[in-house]
Amino acid sequence: MNRLFLFFPIILVFGIIAIVMIVIYLLGKSRQIKGRWPPFTDKFLRSPGESLNRQIMEINDEIITYLVWVLIVPLVLYSDYISMLHFSSLQPSLSTIALIYILGIGFIIYCFWKLIEFFNKGLGFNPDP
Repeated sequence: MNRLFLFFPIILVFGIIAIVMIVIYLLGKSRQIKGRWPPFTDKFLRSPGESLNRQIMEINDEIITYLVWVLIVPLVLYSDYISMLHFSSLQPSLSTIALIYILGIGFIIYCFWKLIEFFNKGLGFNPDP
């Protein structure tokens, strides 16, 4: 029971992150479904640039999601480290600390890579020939 209590903060943090990601995914799906089926049968003309506006909104949503991840993941890893120090009677080993740093830096590099891709997509810049 005491070892389960040791991992409670980690389980709690990742559970909250999983719930947030599920909500973001469901909101995105509901936006796609609402965009496909109009609630009326008459054909109305769309305003000029409506499809471009939707594409911009989708790109903005993805950029904001990655920016939030870049801010949250280091805090989660740091809180994991602090909870290991507080709830555990043993000091974390050097390999555990190195793993936390490698995971954090790797995830931040991945998020920045995706952000650069989205910014290039949004600006119409394609570096591939």
